[in-house]
Amino acid sequence: LDPDCEYTVLDSASADAGSKMKKAFCAVGDVEKNAPLRLAQDFLVHGASLTVKRKEENGGNATYTSADELRNDFASQALHPGDLKPAVVALVQDALSAIQTELKAKPE
Repeated sequence: LDPDCEYTVLDSASADAGSKMKKAFCAVGDVEKNAPLRLAQDFLVHGASLTVKRKEENGGNATYTSADELRNDFASQALHPGDLKPAVVALVQDALSAIQTELKAKPE
């Protein structure tokens, strides 16, 4: 994976998730060397859904529950990196927040 798209449980859900994703390589239509797409696919394989929010003129909102569907839309350029990255940031933020909350709740 792209080092700019690696996350740890110590990362700030609000600050680090967005700044790391902004730097991550994500070329239009490239499904091979694409850390944000790979990360999103990993979430989907484990039961998450990915909601892409975009204007109607750009295809409107879309929700993905299948890694294959996400990959196909990205490969066909029906999904743009500028729409994918913010959706993946939301998934990462939710995951980091949940993990950090759980760790804080458990005594050492």
